[in-house]
Amino acid sequence: MISPLVGLKFLSGFYFIQGESKIIEEEVFIGQSSRVPGFRLKSYQFQKSHPESTIILLHGMNSLGIDDPRIFKLAKIITYMGYRVLVPEVQDIKNLIIREQSITSLESVLRTLIESYRLEEKHLGLFGVSFSGGMGLLSLCQSGLDSSFQSILALGSYSNFETTIPYVVENFDSDNYGTFILFYNFIENIVKNSDFLKSIFYEAALDNALYRKGENAIAPKIFEKLNERDRDIYNKVLYQKDFRFFLQNEISVKSRSLIRNLSPINKIDSLKVPLFLVHGKSDKVISETESINLALKLEKLNKEVKLEITELLSHGDTRTAWMGLKDVPGLSNIFGSFFNKI
Repeated sequence: MISPLVGLKFLSGFYFIQGESKIIEEEVFIGQSSRVPGFRLKSYQFQKSHPESTIILLHGMNSLGIDDPRIFKLAKIITYMGYRVLVPEVQDIKNLIIREQSITSLESVLRTLIESYRLEEKHLGLFGVSFSGGMGLLSLCQSGLDSSFQSILALGSYSNFETTIPYVVENFDSDNYGTFILFYNFIENIVKNSDFLKSIFYEAALDNALYRKGENAIAPKIFEKLNERDRDIYNKVLYQKDFRFFLQNEISVKSRSLIRNLSPINKIDSLKVPLFLVHGKSDKVISETESINLALKLEKLNKEVKLEITELLSHGDTRTAWMGLKDVPGLSNIFGSFFNKI
């Protein structure tokens, strides 16, 4: 089937999935090995079907992990396309942890899946969303695992952590989720004895992601237990833009080496697989320029890459359809091209 029609079928799945009741969801636990701690895995496929192709779907940086309803919906839509879908729970990503070891852990999870399910003998694709899209791409390029895949799609992903950091902080008033995750991971590098600050930044991020408000919000309760110094820092983060930028700059300076190593754009030269980049226009968590710049670099390297910037997506959610009907042809083509390569 030609790419635009394949992609249109995928997009239609956000509104209707034919035979949805026949999709089987199974959960297993992949046991601990010398390479990787044990992890949960959800698999999806139609009843009595034996798909020739598999897509590994990476959940976003969210404490719900593979139980995120958006990932559940996306997995079912990809299954509707005729694939078996494997959704591993990556503990570091679920726990909002950004470290070099997070990339190594993700690589180990992917390698374990490929070996356990003999996916090197199958048609295989990778579909990563948000931060996990960039982290997945980085883990594949560093390890050489990209050669096991026929196609990779990154949706709303970062490419350069050095430019992602100031963008996230700049858009704090629009969406504070990314800033809280950033400070949760890096505050210890610039503030001594910061365990309670880490705790409140973590819970503030979850208050955002899980829509915990009023009495259900956890961060305000932790605030009451903070000492005077930590209360002052947290209040300044909430209400003073200049202070947020001060912390961001300190993080960028003191964690420069780590930030460079966490940037896929610095490791992409060896990519052997077609890459498809989809990004929401005016995404307030990760700028669309992250995908644009990555596509430009890959084009200069004569790599196979396609890019689509769309008004149909924000960050992790679809917008009202009428806002971006003109984008449907482009989205249909790029999603269809991704699927047709597998």
